[in-house]
Amino acid sequence: MKLPDGVYTGIWWYARFPNHYAGNGAVATPELGRLLVEHRVAAIVKAIGTVKADTTTGQVQQEFFEKVLK
Repeated sequence: MKLPDGVYTGIWWYARFPNHYAGNGAVATPELGRLLVEHRVAAIVKAIGTVKADTTTGQVQQEFFEKVLK
């Protein structure tokens, strides 16, 4: 049975890549690796900063619980 688009299980990667390898390592270079890592790290730093600066989620959650408990 095919799952709907956007729904998947964690095992899909192992089924698609049984050798646990995806891509073409022949085109890899230290510079490309550095660029990819720096890009990923910057995205993670931005995500963590955004989550830490968020004040709205806590307020909405508190409002929800107050309404539920009434």
